[in-house]
Amino acid sequence: METQMIKSIQEHEDVVSKKQFCISSIVYLLAGVALFVAYSQLTAPAQSSVRLAVMVLMVVAFILGIVKLVSGKKRLILKSDGTEVKEQAFFFDPKDSMRLQTLIDQRKYADIQQLKHFKDDNSGVKLAAIFSADGKYVAIQLSEYKPFAYDAITNVKTYRGEEAVPVARCITTLSD
Repeated sequence: METQMIKSIQEHEDVVSKKQFCISSIVYLLAGVALFVAYSQLTAPAQSSVRLAVMVLMVVAFILGIVKLVSGKKRLILKSDGTEVKEQAFFFDPKDSMRLQTLIDQRKYADIQQLKHFKDDNSGVKLAAIFSADGKYVAIQLSEYKPFAYDAITNVKTYRGEEAVPVARCITTLSD
């Protein structure tokens, strides 16, 4: 197990963020081109509402296509072997902060499931986790909510191989 103090678990040195090409951006751009052709072929008067509607749809399609093309879909990749990892966050009551830290330090991951947790609460204590699908890599970090941001209260703990399996099992059980 390794530890590292960082602000966000996504900044972990073992993980790199890559953008995936989004096919829907091409669909929007092609729709914009088709609408442009339709707009140029329309023989309706210049003040026609049909012409205006086609022009508005064309502009919207182009803008959506460009935004989707630039933004893409973010994927987290493990540097060591190139496998994709998932990111998950669980929120706990602030009064369980010390107990949660103790359970992680003592490696009693099954007991974490007994604590009351939320998936979308966005307050209190956050357990951020990055894990591989096969359960052979897990990185976790606890953060505490301070007004407007989460501050890390523990280092990122990294587990590899067989050491990571019980941690991954706990995370997948929490997410169910």
